[in-house]
Amino acid sequence: MSIPNLFLTVLSNFITIIYDSFITLLIIFIIINIFRIKDSNIRITFLFLPLLKPFIIIFEKIHFNKEYFVNRVAVLGIRLPSPAFFINRFEPFFKNPFEYSNLNDLIIFITILLILLLLLLRWLLLYFFYKNIPFKNYKSSSISEIESILINSSNILKVKKPILKLAIIYRFSPFIIGIKKPYIVLPIPLAVVLSKQEKEILILHELAHIKRNDNIISWAALILRDLLFFNPIAYITYFLIKHEQEKASDKLVLFCIKKDNRELAKNILNIFLKIKKNDYEDGKSIFNYQVSSFITSKFIDSKLLEFRVRSILETKKNKIYLNKLNRVIMVIFFIITLLIQIVIIIKFNNFYIFLR
Repeated sequence: MSIPNLFLTVLSNFITIIYDSFITLLIIFIIINIFRIKDSNIRITFLFLPLLKPFIIIFEKIHFNKEYFVNRVAVLGIRLPSPAFFINRFEPFFKNPFEYSNLNDLIIFITILLILLLLLLRWLLLYFFYKNIPFKNYKSSSISEIESILINSSNILKVKKPILKLAIIYRFSPFIIGIKKPYIVLPIPLAVVLSKQEKEILILHELAHIKRNDNIISWAALILRDLLFFNPIAYITYFLIKHEQEKASDKLVLFCIKKDNRELAKNILNIFLKIKKNDYEDGKSIFNYQVSSFITSKFIDSKLLEFRVRSILETKKNKIYLNKLNRVIMVIFFIITLLIQIVIIIKFNNFYIFLR
């Protein structure tokens, strides 16, 4: 394979993966809107599809009849992946890379290996960065009050009380760290600014993330997004998952407490505005935490907050989760969406772009 053909092959694979993610995300939006799915767990599950399906594309070895395109430029259809696509695709990797007869195979192998090593280094640095945030022992009436709220909130949500760590940071938003034993990181100034009721809502919200295992889900989504670093749809999907996690935690809090929708929405809005105000006033902000943080992004669009508040106001406690029959139906749709490929094959001179 010549260098131009190698470039075209790699480019066509990138285009195919982006196309697959885009079509999958489009289908998800159609399913969510047709069935009016409000269950955030189902929505997040479906949002993982644009991050998962590209790996079927990457590992699948395609067989198609080129004679079919002698008098055709393109074809549109629907297909299922071959059951043995993993075995067929991984056959070349079973041999020693230095025994490759094709130089291009060796180049591709080394490139993939370097990318994986760089991504692994990124994940390790990210993990140690969050783990080694400077903490401080700080005793005051505000902190004692938060400890008391944490104990009470853990009982309400029926989760094991996590460790509360006070961080010497300028970023004015709490977040969750850890996988097996997650703990809540709380910037010290936050205890002074928020009212008792706002502290209760904030702690409940962070505990809801722990109860929902959002810390694990976030890491899984992050790893898949990074592996698809060239795919813009992967970044959009990751952002939507994070935003859906915030709404899901709000709904879980609403489901477990006696406060009404309007009161919860008001408290969340007040918390957001106070955090935002302190971010603007603090010229020393040097961190941008996004691991299960109360605010999805430092530069969050006001529209996202509007959607979040509206979601709380429109939520009915008895309709937060789907019943068992609807869940089974959604699982069937999930499997169908995962497997079925909308295929477009385009012939470009003697080169074929296989979109699916």
